[in-house]
Amino acid sequence: MDIPPQARPSPQVRLLTLAVLFLSGGLSRLPGVHSMIAQCGAQRRFIQVSLTVTASWWQAPRAIAPGQIVEAQHILVQRGSLAHAPTDLIFNAQRIVGCVARRAVRPG
Repeated sequence: MDIPPQARPSPQVRLLTLAVLFLSGGLSRLPGVHSMIAQCGAQRRFIQVSLTVTASWWQAPRAIAPGQIVEAQHILVQRGSLAHAPTDLIFNAQRIVGCVARRAVRPG
């Protein structure tokens, strides 16, 4: 019988022993399905996990022209899932406030 994804159970995992957990492979995008390695002593187990990530980032509500100095009022904080977000988000406003825009920045 084929069970649709939304009807499949999502078990919660509770480790009963001291284990080291880490994600395997390179993470070009954090949200999504990944393999996690649980290591306890010499034993290793691979576990498939689905990660969802919610974060806050900064974006421009209006266009910013090339050569314009980015000021705090030019950016607004947004919060949401990173599942379909672009990879070049700004997570720290201090990195861009006071900087000169090298290219046109579209709203959003």
